[in-house]
Amino acid sequence: SPFGSADALFKECLDSIRRHRLQHDPDVDTRPSPTINKLTMEELDITRKIFQRVDPEREVAPRLEHQNHYIDPYWNPFHKNDDLKEQVAAEFNDYARMVGAAEARRQRIAIRRSLMRQYRMYDPYSAERNRGRPPVDPFPTPHKTDEQFWDPPPVMRRILRNHGRYLTWRDVDVLHHFVSENGFILPRRITHATRRQQRTIFGSIVQARQMAVLPYDWKPTPAEMMPVMDPLQYLADKLTERYMTLRDRRAQAILKVMVQKYPNLNYFKYLKYEAKRAAHDREETAQAQEEAQGDFSRVLSRYK
Repeated sequence: SPFGSADALFKECLDSIRRHRLQHDPDVDTRPSPTINKLTMEELDITRKIFQRVDPEREVAPRLEHQNHYIDPYWNPFHKNDDLKEQVAAEFNDYARMVGAAEARRQRIAIRRSLMRQYRMYDPYSAERNRGRPPVDPFPTPHKTDEQFWDPPPVMRRILRNHGRYLTWRDVDVLHHFVSENGFILPRRITHATRRQQRTIFGSIVQARQMAVLPYDWKPTPAEMMPVMDPLQYLADKLTERYMTLRDRRAQAILKVMVQKYPNLNYFKYLKYEAKRAAHDREETAQAQEEAQGDFSRVLSRYK
């Protein structure tokens, strides 16, 4: 045998005999033939020679022959055991169980490594994601000064004020300012929030993520965020804020059209601001007329 072992030679002989048997008689399982009987006798002769070489005294080979032509395929020359079939079946079951456990462990390790690799690919601050891409903004560094000397910028101060309302999970357009690019909640040393505001922010973000309106591991863009409310009301509030802060005439014109087309919305802030402006304009007009007539009593009353 080219493999250099007696077992390999025995297997090659059996394979050759079975191959010749199939070539001479493909219907070997249904009817006997002289050629098949001859090949069977040759196979039995080779098997007997192998058994005689392994166990010449025939001490540990039970039931090797039956009616002078049957060889027990489950015979093991190294063990004196009557229940060889059950032993071989149990060994195969143990081997399959060991192979299954090892394969399952290998699959778990591969899945864990794949998940870690995917997490690094979606982490905006990792080297794997930034390779070949434009760099993202660096992570904001915390302030090292004491809390009593914190001075938040005007934009962050306006965001924290939130128009005098408490933050809830519905204010998604405000909460995304307190989340980093990889989904971490920013600490107080970066946002300059008070302790009460930070607790409110943290609870609102957790509730928004549980309600599936805010993602866990990434930060959405401002264009993708909208609070959980009526979109028309959201548009009216944004236009009112833009008109009150920037005096935008286009926002004022859109609000006038929305008041006529959608009268059921809440325009309280816009109407209140317009009423204050109208009162201020009337007062300035009356003061200008009085000054034109030589009456400065209204101006002098301010400096009493």
